[in-house]
Amino acid sequence: MSDQPWFDATPEQLDFESDGLRRYWVQLDYRQGDRPQRMVWPLVICRHGSGPSVLVTGGTHGDEFEGQIAATELIHRLEPTRVSGLLMIAPTLNRPACLAGMRRSPIDDADLNRRFPGLAGEGPSAAIARFVTGALIARAEIAIDIHSGGEAMEFVLSSNLQGRPGSPELRAGLPALMAFDAPYAIVFDEVKAEGAMPHRGTLEGAARELGKFAISSEIGGAGRVTPASMQVARDGLRNLLHHFGVLKDPAARLVAQSRSRLLLLARAEHYLAAPVKGHFLPRCWLGDEVERGQPVADLYQLESGNLARQEVKATSSGIVVAAARRGPVLPGEDLLYIAEPFSP
Repeated sequence: MSDQPWFDATPEQLDFESDGLRRYWVQLDYRQGDRPQRMVWPLVICRHGSGPSVLVTGGTHGDEFEGQIAATELIHRLEPTRVSGLLMIAPTLNRPACLAGMRRSPIDDADLNRRFPGLAGEGPSAAIARFVTGALIARAEIAIDIHSGGEAMEFVLSSNLQGRPGSPELRAGLPALMAFDAPYAIVFDEVKAEGAMPHRGTLEGAARELGKFAISSEIGGAGRVTPASMQVARDGLRNLLHHFGVLKDPAARLVAQSRSRLLLLARAEHYLAAPVKGHFLPRCWLGDEVERGQPVADLYQLESGNLARQEVKATSSGIVVAAARRGPVLPGEDLLYIAEPFSP
């Protein structure tokens, strides 16, 4: 379907109701200072028959590439008659950041995934957040937001779901988390620690506030794409669309066939931060099992008079699921995330 034409449209001109496949360059207006501005923003809408309404997004952070590519590939291969319900695809959600390959928008220096629902603000990030919340999330029953670690962090290849252990909402969402079939499936919960995940103002948070089901991922990172991370993104998206019933695929892996290892990232001690400024040298890596109190990293204080080295010990036992990408770190910056095995 790559020869399908694209049409310019304002948000008011978008057709969400008619059967068929429509490719839009949405004209989103915003203000930058005193000057009115306009960006063009790609959106694909496909409706056919009856079924769920699903929103697929990539590029919420512009330096996370797997979601952008997987969503774009989905657009190119999409056959309208295979869709059951409403499928909305936004491949480069934070388009200015995606085009620049940056986490934050180069126009207003905003992290889009801290700006939802976008009720305040006049810049491009607020305009995107308002449109996505009001026009797309509001129409969706399910939001699939594909993330990776970006330039700052590298993650194990994982599906992610926010939920409180023991809650009915988490039990209801676990089949989708496992259906993604990444090597790891991570449940995360609200954490009191400043700066720890999940952050406020996210697309997933906006979806949950509206009573919608939201699922995401952390697939690699370190500012690059690998064959393994791309394959997990492709397969995971295919598996989820099949699981929800909006786009059936005989190659999809079913929940009962999932190979994901279920983990929990839900307490402050799961997030290991740098106690001092220094150069980060990990002693363990992604997927390694560690014990509480085990030395897991060194920080070399190369600016100090005696070139001091400080040992960093794990604050919890479990599996290393994320690691800082850069060597130099400041006090309080994330070094490692350590998740524990989870049995709901």
